[in-house]
Amino acid sequence: MDERNEHDEEYFSKLAEAKEASRSELKTAADWNALNYAKLFAFSLDAFIDNVPRIDATLVPHEQFIEEYERPYEPVVIRNSQLGWKAQTNWNYEALQELYGEDRFKVGEDDEGYSVRLKLKHYLRYMKETDDDSPMYIFDSSFAERTGEKALLKDYSIPEYFADDLFEYADQKRRPPYRWFVLGPARSGTGIHIDPLGTSAWNALVHGYKRWCLFPTAVQKEALKVQKREAPKQTNEAVSWFQCVYPKTQLPSWPAEHKPLEILQKPGETVFVPGGWWHVVVNLTDTVAVTQNFAR
Repeated sequence: MDERNEHDEEYFSKLAEAKEASRSELKTAADWNALNYAKLFAFSLDAFIDNVPRIDATLVPHEQFIEEYERPYEPVVIRNSQLGWKAQTNWNYEALQELYGEDRFKVGEDDEGYSVRLKLKHYLRYMKETDDDSPMYIFDSSFAERTGEKALLKDYSIPEYFADDLFEYADQKRRPPYRWFVLGPARSGTGIHIDPLGTSAWNALVHGYKRWCLFPTAVQKEALKVQKREAPKQTNEAVSWFQCVYPKTQLPSWPAEHKPLEILQKPGETVFVPGGWWHVVVNLTDTVAVTQNFAR
């Protein structure tokens, strides 16, 4: 067997293992793209509502940010909070492959809650080739604990607005997961949820485009859930939410006070999500980001 075929055999074998472990409810290859979202979920910059305010981190003092956004629990998009980050160059896909291609990142969890991991070189190939409805997604909270990937910490810094964090006073061994390296293709994302323990979060998008919807705590989860009949075997996926639930939020029958806040997050922008807000995020293109939860 020649070298190319050996590489292909390893790739397809490891990919199949990861997909089976992370989504056991999808029994066949056809189950992964049964809803044809790769064709239905098209991306155009002009197609989305964007109604969350933006501020410039170089112009808005920390105290003003607290008074106008953090204290009243108001989401906001922040520009120029990633100035000087090495991630802007180090986190392009070619550099990531060169530096971390042999390292294994978390792409999901199995039915027992254990991490499912895949070598980054295999995942980057998967990103290019996949037509899965809701692709596997690198959302890795332990990268800073592993020798190889620890260098990613040097590529970014916590934005000034979020530097003060009560979690810093907790024993690191008892501290819950709070920071994630995030990488994924179009249609991957995180389903509707509220962040745990009353924490707020910031999400810094380095490359690509993300689409967000946010709802206040008062909205009942039942109203925001994808029904099984709407997207069989894909009810917890972000792309299914935007295909099935989002259109309902635009109908006259949807309560006006519960209309979503919407964001088209662009490269270099950081989203502030106050504690208690429902939010769902889908990648519109290949993306790479870093996100962190914090407590005041």
